[in-house]
Amino acid sequence: MKLRIVFILALINLWGRKLRSTLTIGGIAIGIAAIVFLLSLAYGLQNVITKGIADFQSYKVIDVNPIKSSAFHLNNGAIEKIKDFSNIKKVEGITNFAGQAKTEESDAYTETVIYGASRDYLALATVRPTKGQYYDDTKKEAIVNKSLLKLANISEDKALGQQVKLSLEINKSKAPNQKHEIEKVEDSVTIVGILSDEGNPVMYLPMDFFRSKGVEVYQQLKVEAASSDKETIGNIRKNIETLGFKTQSVLDTISQVDQFFAIIRIILSLFGLIAVIVAALGMFNTLTVSLLERTREIGIMKVIGASSKDVWTTFLAESFIMSLIGGLFGIFVGWLIGFGLNMLLINLAKSTGNEMVAIFYIPINLMLLSMIVSVSLAFITGFYPAMRASKISALEAIRYE
Repeated sequence: MKLRIVFILALINLWGRKLRSTLTIGGIAIGIAAIVFLLSLAYGLQNVITKGIADFQSYKVIDVNPIKSSAFHLNNGAIEKIKDFSNIKKVEGITNFAGQAKTEESDAYTETVIYGASRDYLALATVRPTKGQYYDDTKKEAIVNKSLLKLANISEDKALGQQVKLSLEINKSKAPNQKHEIEKVEDSVTIVGILSDEGNPVMYLPMDFFRSKGVEVYQQLKVEAASSDKETIGNIRKNIETLGFKTQSVLDTISQVDQFFAIIRIILSLFGLIAVIVAALGMFNTLTVSLLERTREIGIMKVIGASSKDVWTTFLAESFIMSLIGGLFGIFVGWLIGFGLNMLLINLAKSTGNEMVAIFYIPINLMLLSMIVSVSLAFITGFYPAMRASKISALEAIRYE
């Protein structure tokens, strides 16, 4: 019997038992929809958390820190060695010293941490002024946070363009733990940018300011790779670590998030599988009852020339059609519920002025996995009834009826 005839016969049989077939397909759709809905929630939350950790540009950035017990230090020599590695786009360093700052209108100095970093480093570290702009690396300009402005009694509206007097002690030693080359520096800089940070008072100055004072050692380096590919980042990190430094990447955190949500997806899948198992039992019951009701029909099919394989294929085709329709409908229902909830949350965020996020996301591989589960369900539940039907004797079936 041709495969096309088998499927037509299977459709006719299902149509003849519309209510039973509809209930069976509905059960499959509910099971698949449950899996799609729960896993799309897990994928959506994972995307939200991952985007909250870092933007795509941050994937290319590697933090390089010295090992305390190591004799290797982050200096200009280390920067040149790192730049010689392949797939390196940029290497920038940062240093910091305790200092004091005051305006001409203030009587007392305010304690603050003063960082030395190029504007490229600030960009890699996602340090962005909310008011004003980045400083010019060649000028005596500064970026400060709101905490420093408050402690120094500087109005935020009038801070940009103000001159600030600095007083700090700079360590010019070749190693950061050596303190025998301390030089006191007093200078003035112009505020050109303000950070929204309200933690400890901080000030950023161009790295060239400290280089001109003889500073050659950095507390940390940021390395920008030419690609965000995990293999490329991994190779760069290995090369840097051979120099005696330790490295960190936002990909480490993202990897931990991925591992956590992989476990969450497994747990949610188990809940969804409960509904799928119930649907499988329903389909098995439908096919078994159909087998008992169609004993005479099977006998007649065999008498007029149908083989046992034709009977087996017909029952399996019925199972496949119900699973296929139920799976497609279940995917659509799961997507529709997730889409509706996303729209609801987005509109709610708009009305309250909060950030808009989509907590439901259905990747293509989830849809494919759902269809594989649905089709597998057809073969698992339809195999035994189909096998029983194929073994029915034509004469015994007619005599039984």
